[in-house]
Amino acid sequence: MKNKRLLVGFVAIGGLLFAIIWGSIFIQSSTVEKVVGKMDGHILEQVELGEQSFVIFEDGNFIKGGIFEKGFFGWKEITESQAIDGRKSTMAFSTDYFAITPTINGWTYLFGYVKPDEVDSIKFQYKEFETEYKVNSYYWYIPVLNYGGSFEADQLSVILKDGREIFYPFDELR
Repeated sequence: MKNKRLLVGFVAIGGLLFAIIWGSIFIQSSTVEKVVGKMDGHILEQVELGEQSFVIFEDGNFIKGGIFEKGFFGWKEITESQAIDGRKSTMAFSTDYFAITPTINGWTYLFGYVKPDEVDSIKFQYKEFETEYKVNSYYWYIPVLNYGGSFEADQLSVILKDGREIFYPFDELR
């Protein structure tokens, strides 16, 4: 009888400790904003993908793209692109100032810096897929489904405010 009470006490204390630890971890990671905030960043754009989110965030002078996933202990970053720094660039658009996230669940994101006063939109074409992002800030992003990992010169272009379309690798902008 005494052993049974002792066992019930240990189980109750263990359950309470687990709930306290889980709760403190979950509270700190209950939103993507909190996780990015712990990384000294702030979110510029977030795209919900069910239990995952693509997030463009800024930390200091850099922007990064990350894929975040919701799990038992809250949200966590599962992959991140390299950091890019292009805000001080004098170029309207450059290959030096964009990045590609690793593919997750078939989706890849192209994103980067752009001069919104010079560039109207960014266009990407892959097989029968075509998308165009209307520039309204100093960053841009394009989601691409089933992307092959590389692209031809005529697949990525920027459309300038004057109507000209410039294709990758954007030599005319240098």
